[in-house]
Amino acid sequence: MEKYLSRHKKIDKLIKTSPNKGLFNIIVIPVLNEPEITKYLQSIIDCDKSQKNVEVILIINSSEVAEHSVVEQNRKTYNELLSFADENNTEKLSFYPFLFENLPKKLAGAGLARKYGMDEALSRFYELGVNGVITSLDADTYVAKNYLTEIERVFSDEKINAATIYYEHPIDGVAEKEIVYKSIVNYELYLRYYYQALRYIGVSYAYHTIGSAFVVRALTYAKQGGMKPNQAGEDFYFLQKIIPVNKFIEINTTTVYPSSRVSYRVIFGTGPAIGEISKSTNQDYFVYSLQSFIDIKQFIDKWQSFYNINDEEYHKLFNSFTEPVKKFLKEINFYKEIVKISGNTSNIETFKKAFFTKFDAFKLIRFLNISHTKFYKKQKVEVVSYKLLSLLGYKTDNLTQRHLLKFYRSLEK
Repeated sequence: MEKYLSRHKKIDKLIKTSPNKGLFNIIVIPVLNEPEITKYLQSIIDCDKSQKNVEVILIINSSEVAEHSVVEQNRKTYNELLSFADENNTEKLSFYPFLFENLPKKLAGAGLARKYGMDEALSRFYELGVNGVITSLDADTYVAKNYLTEIERVFSDEKINAATIYYEHPIDGVAEKEIVYKSIVNYELYLRYYYQALRYIGVSYAYHTIGSAFVVRALTYAKQGGMKPNQAGEDFYFLQKIIPVNKFIEINTTTVYPSSRVSYRVIFGTGPAIGEISKSTNQDYFVYSLQSFIDIKQFIDKWQSFYNINDEEYHKLFNSFTEPVKKFLKEINFYKEIVKISGNTSNIETFKKAFFTKFDAFKLIRFLNISHTKFYKKQKVEVVSYKLLSLLGYKTDNLTQRHLLKFYRSLEK
């Protein structure tokens, strides 16, 4: 922790008071243009009380090119949160809002805000000399009543290093227009289809990567280099570093409820996706075809065959793959890489680890994009979702999209 803080913490200490000795969980929330944030924070207050102490760090942020209305709203939010903290802070649960303005436009965004908050959380635990947990949440997200107690229960096992938390977007009600709810059904269905496809092909990184739904030990955060200031997708990039760490699990016994609203505060992610789907004629959402996952599964299933493989054996195996896989392997110069990996590993287990470190989530996305530039067309999410369920042995004919999504949800709980 000390090494990380000396090298990577870019701001001065934010919270001037010393942390309570009972501090266990620090929740970090980036905030940008959020006029109704207190209603979401109220769901944290309404949680069942955890035995150990919880702090909530809110990083209200805007860039040097932010619109005047955003800056003004942030200032208003900051003052509201100061009052909110005064009214609601207790020994067990405390809120700490901070305002950052004129951040460099090349860095400003959710990633930098999360980094500021998580680095501060790390410094709090370092001051105490404890390996507490840092929880990532979003400003427009409600949490279930047992949210705090379940995080505490799971991480009472000191061997657990990190976890994702089960999530559900609201898909009905009066808060949003029906077109928005239909769009979020499509988008969340895609997220769950992608997750189940990852599990089907058998990769070790088959986890959701949602910024409002993960927890990491302070020491693990430091060891893996902390959060990077990506303007979007910071959750995905960060979790790809964390997932390979031992004792990364899923917490499916509580739930976070991210907003279903349209938002363009980040360049990609849920908010922009909902906006784009909402603009389409039928709110259709086209995603990676199931066949592309079937293709790459054939390659992944053969990972053992690549151990100490010679040139003749490799080309024989190479020719057994589909054309999209062949093109992908050529583009990444896979044979050269696999020979290098074999030469640096002494047994099949270390080879396996090295193989899947090389063929990571980023390589998979590269394959999927290659396979859809020439060989396959993207398909409607409900079409591929049905196909995958059928492939997995489930019979789910004639479900509405909402019920199809609910079925996918049921596979994770």
